[in-house]
Amino acid sequence: MRTCRRFTSLMVSAALCLSACVAWAGEEPAPKGPPPKGEPPKGEPPKGEPPKGEEPKADEKTPEEKKPAEYLGEYVWGPHISKADIEGKVLLCVGFDGNDRTAPAIPGMALGQIKDTRNLQVVLVLLDKANLTKALRVATATKIAIPIVADAKIPGLKVEKDDKGKLKTTMVLRTPDGREVFSGPPDAGKAQATIEDVKKALAQFPSPLMGGRTYGKLGAAVKQLASATTYASIVSSLKAKDKSKDPAERDEARALAYAIENYGAVLLKKAEYFEPIHLPTAQETYAAVAKAFKGLEAGAKAEERLKAIKDDKSTAAELAACKLADQIRQQAGLLGPAKGAESVDLGNPECAKAPFNRAAVGKLLPSVAAFKKKYKDSRIAKECFALLEAYGIKDDAK
Repeated sequence: MRTCRRFTSLMVSAALCLSACVAWAGEEPAPKGPPPKGEPPKGEPPKGEPPKGEEPKADEKTPEEKKPAEYLGEYVWGPHISKADIEGKVLLCVGFDGNDRTAPAIPGMALGQIKDTRNLQVVLVLLDKANLTKALRVATATKIAIPIVADAKIPGLKVEKDDKGKLKTTMVLRTPDGREVFSGPPDAGKAQATIEDVKKALAQFPSPLMGGRTYGKLGAAVKQLASATTYASIVSSLKAKDKSKDPAERDEARALAYAIENYGAVLLKKAEYFEPIHLPTAQETYAAVAKAFKGLEAGAKAEERLKAIKDDKSTAAELAACKLADQIRQQAGLLGPAKGAESVDLGNPECAKAPFNRAAVGKLLPSVAAFKKKYKDSRIAKECFALLEAYGIKDDAK
């Protein structure tokens, strides 16, 4: 009897030990100290982030979070661009208040002196959207073709004011690997030195398809990439280097092949972003990808989207709407403010009837009437009506 009791006691103890071991095996050991500075305790989401598996609700997102990933800034002038246009490229960006006619000078000099600018993206940033009409007047007067955007967040672009509270013109020059070559107010006396820095950066990064890095073992491939118009054969030759006995060459070849194909995907995102905003830009981007990436996945996807756009019955009308919207923007850029006013306001009779505005207003208002009649439901309408509102022409639907 005593032996039986002893056996039962041993069995209970063993079961308890086994149970404890199983519990310990499924748990992480208790931390020996607090988490590293800036990190949340284990099991908790980072500060300001929703619990794992949950997305922030739409109404809880900040204005910045609500913007599409491709958003670079609000369109003002020139070619429509997105974040894809600055990825992998040497970036020369100038921020101005909208009234500084010298702002395009250094970018203009750079574009004039450098023969191959395929990997240079020049952008003008309007630092104060209230000066939109001034910026358009500068753009039309100087006849620049440089893209201008407002509300842009460009890393390194410092926004500073002078003693009178006026925004200073500022500039940033950045290489594709994120290195900041220059940031601050541009110096006319050092303009040539800045252009020489641009040339050096372009020599180091001749193509946006390099993925923002250099390749010491693949000089011939990079040189070929810089002048190539199609990329499938280059990707194929890089993948063939997977059998190289040189591990450094093998790793670089894999990285460059990936970077090329990834850039095709980047351009597809740009095209997708512009489909509901500015169809001509989307169409041009798809056409460029279809040609350059033929034989690769990006090229096939671009061809598919091009066909879908061509077959869409609304395409012709949308392209016509975009053409008229561009014409309205150019006509608006010819207008000047009334005497003593800061900006153009066609809601002010003195501005609308000013002798220096008479010819431009005579062309602008019929164009606006035609747009409202034919294209008020087009995709470009939102962008066009926002421009008209800035000029004091209200949307009839409001």
